[in-house]
Amino acid sequence: MIWRSATPAPSATVPLAPTPSAALPSATEPPAPVDPSPSLAPMAVAVWGDPWWLSVVYGLSTDALKQEFLSKIRDIRVDCPSAWAIAGDFNLLLDPPDKNNDRINRSWIRCFRLVVNELALKDAPLIGRSFTWSNERVLPTLEKIDRWFGSVEWETPLPRQSSFC
Repeated sequence: MIWRSATPAPSATVPLAPTPSAALPSATEPPAPVDPSPSLAPMAVAVWGDPWWLSVVYGLSTDALKQEFLSKIRDIRVDCPSAWAIAGDFNLLLDPPDKNNDRINRSWIRCFRLVVNELALKDAPLIGRSFTWSNERVLPTLEKIDRWFGSVEWETPLPRQSSFC
């Protein structure tokens, strides 16, 4: 699931809202079916006169779609010529310590790390905890799969916001 918005004029401010062009369903309406194929559209927002881009993502946990998801992240960066942030549940580990046990797929770590490095994204530190997800069992599996990344252009005008908090 990807949260997206149409790209507005650079001077417009866009509220964060799930689309495509649909309002949130009421509590009595059944949720609309979600297309499981990963898609990603940038959201342009202008604050202080300079446009910046935000992409909010949900990476599906099935291995069959992870490579397509990573490819779409690469593709979307091309459409975001200035400061860009991408945040959400990536369902991917960036480093082995992002999981509390040794059952990790190092191949996916390498793939995700390659995309992050290739796009020169900075990973915002997680403050106050080590993990963002738990399977809630007696002996839980804990993972850091929710992240906020910012481009170099994102950090440059906002150096005090380097933690993205």
